[in-house]
Amino acid sequence: MLSQAITATHTVRAVLGTAEFFEFALKNPYSVQHTVTIEVDRPELSVILDPREWHHFKELTRSVTPVEEEMFHLRDDLKPQVYLRPNETVHIPFKYQTFSADPMVVAAQGPAGLGAGAQAAACSLGKSGAGQTKHIQVSFQVSRGKPIALLRVKVEPQPHVVDQTFRFYHPELTFLKKTIRLPPWHTLPGAPVGMPGGEREMFVRCSDPDIICETKNMGPGEPQDIFLKVAGGPSPQIKKFFVAIYTWIRTAPSFSPPTASRTCTSA
Repeated sequence: MLSQAITATHTVRAVLGTAEFFEFALKNPYSVQHTVTIEVDRPELSVILDPREWHHFKELTRSVTPVEEEMFHLRDDLKPQVYLRPNETVHIPFKYQTFSADPMVVAAQGPAGLGAGAQAAACSLGKSGAGQTKHIQVSFQVSRGKPIALLRVKVEPQPHVVDQTFRFYHPELTFLKKTIRLPPWHTLPGAPVGMPGGEREMFVRCSDPDIICETKNMGPGEPQDIFLKVAGGPSPQIKKFFVAIYTWIRTAPSFSPPTASRTCTSA
């Protein structure tokens, strides 16, 4: 009963490879200061420690809560800690991001861009995926492991869009080495025109950690190559995986966001 009284629930509707951001209001209920240790039982959910990353997500979500510099510090076991004054409330930023997915679930969506019918199928697929819902426990502990708050994160996986499908055939028990060439980014539909002072970079991530997937930054106007190295098993093995491609523009910061600072002490 005591545990239920201090437990809050938050629902995250997660898409493969997409970072989901939210904040949790943590209050020190005591009249004395405490250093609180944050424990998360799944690696997909993490505390955002970098204030620049925190500010980036707050801009995307248009959150009005303050960003604090040096609010966290890490213990030797890499668990973040935050110092709370008596009866103080702070907002703890969290990010959920996963690259693990079942290819058979997404295969039911069909090709991308089929219109309203495909969108309806995707919605129904998201509803039917309730059995895949998982829960993550976050504990906020003071000295001697006593919790002052518990957060129960309910993750509901949502179907994601597959832009293009490649099929490769290769002899058994050998390595498949493949290069996928992408056109220059400025020639793609929807690419912004006239982005002065910015240098675009590309990054890739594979859903299978055993597959080598990487890319190299090419010169301006050059096509981009994605390199794959996949270990093949005995025939007739079929291996399916997803590759997520990210692009961003490196620019010089034009202003410094307003921040607050605090002193964090170790328990």
